[in-house]
Amino acid sequence: MRMRENWDIYLISQIHRAGGLSESGDPTKCVLSTYPPDYQLPNHIPFDNRPTYLVPSHFDPRDQVIRQKSRKLCRPRKKPLPNPLWAAGFSFSFCDVFLKNEIFPPHPSLTHHLFFGEEIYIGLKLFLNGIECFCPPETVLFHMYDRSHRPSYFSLVDRPLEDQTSSLTLLLDLIGSKDDQEISSSSDGRTVQEWLEKVGVESWEEGRLISGFEFGGLGSDEFADEFTSTVLSLINFSQQTLDEKKS
Repeated sequence: MRMRENWDIYLISQIHRAGGLSESGDPTKCVLSTYPPDYQLPNHIPFDNRPTYLVPSHFDPRDQVIRQKSRKLCRPRKKPLPNPLWAAGFSFSFCDVFLKNEIFPPHPSLTHHLFFGEEIYIGLKLFLNGIECFCPPETVLFHMYDRSHRPSYFSLVDRPLEDQTSSLTLLLDLIGSKDDQEISSSSDGRTVQEWLEKVGVESWEEGRLISGFEFGGLGSDEFADEFTSTVLSLINFSQQTLDEKKS
């Protein structure tokens, strides 16, 4: 990860702004989350502060789990953007969001090796617990998605098929048991079905998204075109070079 200067001050200010925009009015019940843009080693960071916004991508027929991705917006925003999805690539909140709410299952072993599905599980649990997710209004950090220079976690660790299957079953039960109030409804009345509609799922069972929801409920004109994004991604600067010039 590479962070922009004063990232902590900026994110603290934005989590409080998100609180003012939320239904609860409470920043301790908000999360800032998205997939950060890419960067290249050693410190080649895109000169582009436009934010990324999480959107549904497709259902994978191999596991019946929805996939999500980020799209770059055409300009920075003045305030955080509400978004029902949560990304493991970047999540910023008060620690009580995860420590004092029933976000995780009763025992960690219940979700061993839940990779595709982890973000959906946590995003849904956050929603059911009255927590609201937002995408930051500007890019704050960068992540290198290329793994060719290092081994990945899954290349070093055995993933028993039975663990993956049981973890996936937990997720599908949580989503599929809409008639079970204990599973599908929160204390303030939020339901699984309500979250699915916010995400843009027309039918989980049939693996179908709501038509036009590939932009996450925003207009297509609010997103950057691919050509502009490609050009800006090529305009990189070396943090090391900048530091040398400053000194």
